[in-house]
Amino acid sequence: MPVDEARVRDILRVLCRVAIPRGQLVLYKMARQSGAAGFTSLEMGKAIQYDGAQFRGLMAAFSTRINRSPRETYPTKKPGVDLMFVQKWLGDQYHYAPRQELLAAIDRLPSLAAYLEKPLEEIVAGGWHS
Repeated sequence: MPVDEARVRDILRVLCRVAIPRGQLVLYKMARQSGAAGFTSLEMGKAIQYDGAQFRGLMAAFSTRINRSPRETYPTKKPGVDLMFVQKWLGDQYHYAPRQELLAAIDRLPSLAAYLEKPLEEIVAGGWHS
């Protein structure tokens, strides 16, 4: 299935706008690692060693980053996390499945793609700058 090129461009703008914080890098690492199967908020929180409140803060900051970036696909609507992930409430946690456009956008940024090949523990401990 072909990717939505406008969505890929929107995601590239988000990824390149400002330095990516550590927590968001872990999101991208988990997206690449899990592929279409995705991951849950509990798995993500455990990976980054965040409690529920810290994880909600991470996702709020992530949504703000997306919503403050220029977009072709949602010029007037604020898509938040939905730009990059399909999210589903499972009753006690969210499930996040990365959109193929997110994975395509990461692949178009060789330095970010290479950084995300590092072990999860290294990404949790550090940061990346384009």
